[in-house]
Amino acid sequence: EVMVASDPYLPFFRSLRNAMVRHRADEVLTEGFDPSSPFQDYYFVAERIQIMDVIQSSDLNIPVNPEEWDWLLPACQSRASHECPDLVPELSAFVGSTYREVIDRGLEIIARVRHCQDCEWVGFKEVWTIEFFASLARAYSDARFVVIMRDPRAVIASMEVAARQDPSQRAHNLSYARHWRKYVAFAQHFQNHRLFTNRLFVLTFE
Repeated sequence: EVMVASDPYLPFFRSLRNAMVRHRADEVLTEGFDPSSPFQDYYFVAERIQIMDVIQSSDLNIPVNPEEWDWLLPACQSRASHECPDLVPELSAFVGSTYREVIDRGLEIIARVRHCQDCEWVGFKEVWTIEFFASLARAYSDARFVVIMRDPRAVIASMEVAARQDPSQRAHNLSYARHWRKYVAFAQHFQNHRLFTNRLFVLTFE
């Protein structure tokens, strides 16, 4: 009854973040924003906290700049090839005039490729994107959200093992710790947010 695709759409959320800043932030914040920057943990820097606030107050009915497709589609195809290679041939349909429409297409692609149109739940798992939960929850009133918390020491140990076969899997330990802290903070916040009543499940994995 459930189909969840693993890590296919991370570049989409970078594009969404950039569009939210472009359309919802003030001129000063927009001018100083680097659209190529990685996802942040938002701590201690005033401009980053402002970006976090923009993301929390934004929705998905933001138009997609047509120029985005030149990099966004190849980036999603590259990302999906690691864990969801079966989706890659269909990702040319991962388009829409708004970001809400693009997510709709993304869910349809998963359901079609995995032959699960009759499943009760179709979704995807991504990392580093918990700050977009509020926008997703407002757009999809029947959506459910799962946050998997893992000890960052275990993550680092696991990635070190993976890096022996693939050096590109080695990452900065500080980056993992900072994003783990962000996930803890957002998870606690959302657990006490009426928007997520009976819609959010937080579990630990070791």
